[in-house]
Amino acid sequence: MSGRLARSQAREKDNSAAIENFDKSLRVRSGLSAHGYSVYSLRDEEYDATAFRGVEMDQKLKYCCEQLLSLAPNRPDVMLEMANMHLKAIDYERAIEYYKTAEEAATADTKEGETPQSPLQIANIKMRLGFAYKHVFVLSSGELGNANADAKDNAIKYLDEAIKLFRGSSSSAKTDNAIADASVALAELYLFAYDKETAEESAEPSDDASGTASIAAATKSLLGVAISHLERALNFRRKRRGELDAEVASTLHLLGVAHLKKGPEHIEDALDALKAAFDTRTDLLPPNHQDLGET
Repeated sequence: MSGRLARSQAREKDNSAAIENFDKSLRVRSGLSAHGYSVYSLRDEEYDATAFRGVEMDQKLKYCCEQLLSLAPNRPDVMLEMANMHLKAIDYERAIEYYKTAEEAATADTKEGETPQSPLQIANIKMRLGFAYKHVFVLSSGELGNANADAKDNAIKYLDEAIKLFRGSSSSAKTDNAIADASVALAELYLFAYDKETAEESAEPSDDASGTASIAAATKSLLGVAISHLERALNFRRKRRGELDAEVASTLHLLGVAHLKKGPEHIEDALDALKAAFDTRTDLLPPNHQDLGET
């Protein structure tokens, strides 16, 4: 009863009352679980907690997940929730640890009576792992020559694997949006890597003209990869969201920036994408919005 009441109050945004009833329900369910009743009865409370926001609610959600993991340690869905919370708290090391454990549990052979994880669930875990590694790579790249190459490689690996799994599943709004999100993350990673390598080349010029040219060509190839990922993301976002959409505009903006970085010969492509982004943002945003100024 307390659990249902907490859900109702959460929907009505009565957070203080919802939290009080959440606590009551959690104590009852924890007690039952401790006496040998269904371990999974805590699961409802875990997801009830996501119905309303705030630091206090995050703490309660974390407590529920920890309770569940102590009683049922091989739950990929709970490990994923724990990892998401650590990612939100910018604790990337712990987030990656939980994501990896979730992936191992999700891909392990299922025991009799257990429900196997779907490819979409595994793809979601891999995508989140890719996001976490991307954050680690970017944060490790604050100084020249200090980038975490392993983090970059892992980000690419997991995001690519996630996209393949999503594309191998039946097309839906959920899979198409996930493919777009993972593709944009990959594009941002390649654009960041391009900027970093370009800065390093400028900081450490070489007397070897042929060597410098080959390095420059390899660096510029990063832009081509980024553009291909952005074009795929744009196709999926337009398919599901139409033209008048903030995410579509954001993808167009990134695409224009990538073309601009490729040099004067790509200026027309850059202007087309940036103008489309600007027109969409003009229709969606107030005149003084910073995204308009950025485009």
